Amino acid sequence: MARDMYARLTATRVAMESQPASTAGALLFLDLEIEDVERAVEALGHLRRMSPVGLGNVAMVVVRWPNPDEPAEPAARSLLELLRDQLDALRVSASIGLVSVRVGEQHSIQWLDGQNSDGAQESFDLQVLVRCRQVELATLIKNGRALWQPEHYHYRLPSGRHSGSFVRLADAVRSVRDADVLAWWLLSDVESGSGLVIDTSTIVPIALALRSQCAAAGVQLGALHSLRSYPATLSEFARAVRDASIRNAPVLALLSVSSTGTLKERLVTALKSVVGDRWRMHVFVDKLGTEATAFDSSLGDLVGNTCTWFCTDIDDTYRSELPAQACKLCKSGTRARVVQIDPRSFDGLVLPDPKLVTPDIRFAEQSGDFWSICDGANALALDVEPHPSSAPFRPHRFTMGIRVDFDPLLVKPEPVSLPTSSNPPSASPEPAEAGQSPKSVETLQEAASKFLARLVDNSPDSFPARSQLFVGLASEFQRGDGAGEAFFRTLLGNVRPGVEVHAVSAQEEHASKELRELIKSRDQICLVALGVVTGASLHNVLAYIQHVRRDLNLPAAEVGALVIHLRPPSERERSTIINPFGSSRFHAIYESLLPYGRSPMRDEQDYLNSLSHWTEIETIDYFRTRLDYLREGSLDAQENMGIFWGLDKDDPVIMRPGSWYGESLSGLATLIAVGSAIQRRRHVQETAGIAPEWRQFEIPAVFRSYYDPFIVASVLRWLQPEECWWGREVDASVQVVRELLNSYSSQHDRRLIIGELLLAAALGKVPVPAVSIVRDQARGVLENSEQERALGAIEMGLAILDKEFPADE
Repeated sequence: MARDMYARLTATRVAMESQPASTAGALLFLDLEIEDVERAVEALGHLRRMSPVGLGNVAMVVVRWPNPDEPAEPAARSLLELLRDQLDALRVSASIGLVSVRVGEQHSIQWLDGQNSDGAQESFDLQVLVRCRQVELATLIKNGRALWQPEHYHYRLPSGRHSGSFVRLADAVRSVRDADVLAWWLLSDVESGSGLVIDTSTIVPIALALRSQCAAAGVQLGALHSLRSYPATLSEFARAVRDASIRNAPVLALLSVSSTGTLKERLVTALKSVVGDRWRMHVFVDKLGTEATAFDSSLGDLVGNTCTWFCTDIDDTYRSELPAQACKLCKSGTRARVVQIDPRSFDGLVLPDPKLVTPDIRFAEQSGDFWSICDGANALALDVEPHPSSAPFRPHRFTMGIRVDFDPLLVKPEPVSLPTSSNPPSASPEPAEAGQSPKSVETLQEAASKFLARLVDNSPDSFPARSQLFVGLASEFQRGDGAGEAFFRTLLGNVRPGVEVHAVSAQEEHASKELRELIKSRDQICLVALGVVTGASLHNVLAYIQHVRRDLNLPAAEVGALVIHLRPPSERERSTIINPFGSSRFHAIYESLLPYGRSPMRDEQDYLNSLSHWTEIETIDYFRTRLDYLREGSLDAQENMGIFWGLDKDDPVIMRPGSWYGESLSGLATLIAVGSAIQRRRHVQETAGIAPEWRQFEIPAVFRSYYDPFIVASVLRWLQPEECWWGREVDASVQVVRELLNSYSSQHDRRLIIGELLLAAALGKVPVPAVSIVRDQARGVLENSEQERALGAIEMGLAILDKEFPADE
């Protein structure tokens, strides 16, 4: 079966979306979260924000009727026609249906092009409903991270068996709407007085949502009973069924997860013995099943009265559930640790010790050259508006926490001297002073050419080496007064002499006739891009190319991509960008993981804003100066003196040479490079299964690993308080801070570290016992320093600590 799609649309946004459909013939199920049908126009308009590649694979679109009442014929047809108009505008050719339900009656689909009344149509509709229900639950499970698949430990289930994975259905219900849509699928199997039996109290929200929807339709359900223990005995199952079936009422049983099938069989036995055949069972997740099912009485009681919503798609390692004595995972070198599942809450009991990590050095080394190139061209900035050509595709329209400006990267920079606060980088730098070496920075053109040459030489069959046509966005080709086009033509011409390079607009109707003819005659096409954050622009061009060939009745082209800088926020987003092309046809010269939205400078700004009512702080000159600097908006390399606390006007703001993060980076570039390495390490947790593993950054190891104060300060800036591990005992932080401060002898380094520790302490990142050490050291700096210009941040930080952490009398 094709991989189907799901989307929840509100009047203002796409509230939830599954992964794009990967093959043709897919189904798209739409949930309209709107107050009334009148808002459908606004909600369906957001279809244009969905992946064009995924929509191109859709053959059926089914929308849920947004109201609990049965749709009137004119209103239903009006909604279907509106949906058809939206799909036509997106050039999506698909069958369109509307699904609705009344309490106690089967779900039904009204197709825009009519339907047959024969059995074949009914069977087809039933399979469509099964797919709709399955993709909706699968999306909720993925969105709620309800499927736990850790890589470094395994679980002991309430049954006593060991397993490499665990599904906690309650995590899939993260909002009232989530519970409502799951309950909506149960309306057909209840009637007035129906009792409910659930296997765990964690799914009570679904049962309550079902009761609420029935009440709104004038139907009152019977009693609700949850099993008291797990694993449950047959007698407890029978008791729960009897309590739910008041006056021999029918019973609807809800089983959250079926792992081995034992629990399901016991519940079926109890239902048959108490209420005969007046029961139905819904199994939300079957870990050992192969496909979702519907009710079919011809298959017997166990299957005929039971339907399965979703079967987990995991490999055999995760599927296995064995007695403890036969568990191979217990003998595994990587997953031997066991985490107990709480039989009451079905939560994983937190490991006694956190998993300690540090920034990802390997990842930092791979992108270090890129940050050096960007820093040399003054191409980095914090909290700025995205480039106008890419703004519509950015998750945060107004600012980007970190922006890489490619315009200066497309022009070869001149060597510059090490900047200081009194000698910031400029367009026309002066010669380096004695004792300072000019920064010799490789250009982006040179670095990209070397990468592409190595790729073609080492892998003659790589996609860029055999592509017949290269296509880039016109908006990128036009950057830097046409420098973008020259950049790509030079880059590709050096390695693939004579290769054709053309531009295409994001609006396909602006494509030239020549390019359309080339798309028609070329089977292997490579897209080129400077920077990719969400991949929306690339996906739009990919969809356009395939549309052109489909309209000409040609087979789909083989399309790949060559990207200079790929910078999604997580590995999951990275996969979403690459999947439509295939990993073998997608090449990125540099990769980073950079969070969307705010930079850590905004945390400082928010905190200082909250202190405006403190007279002791407000009267300090540095307080207003610092706030004005932060409120100016974008922070770029011209102002990197203001990034860290405790620096003097003439202090150099360059990282020491020889770092993994880049060569002689400025303070701003160091902050960004370190943030990327931290984001990478954070994301490893998501990939490995975030629950219940508790990951923290090992502060002592960070302090001992990095001798450069800019790196240490950057780590403190990016980490949140709950991510910091200072030692097994809170008092260990005292010795950690002492060792850190003793490792720096120069006044410059000590002022920087003390200034940043003051801010970290104010933000709750430094344990209370160590705050007194920071305070004492800061007072020593104030008393002994002869450079008063650098002491504003120290003075302000001390005043803040005196208010936040009053010293003992």
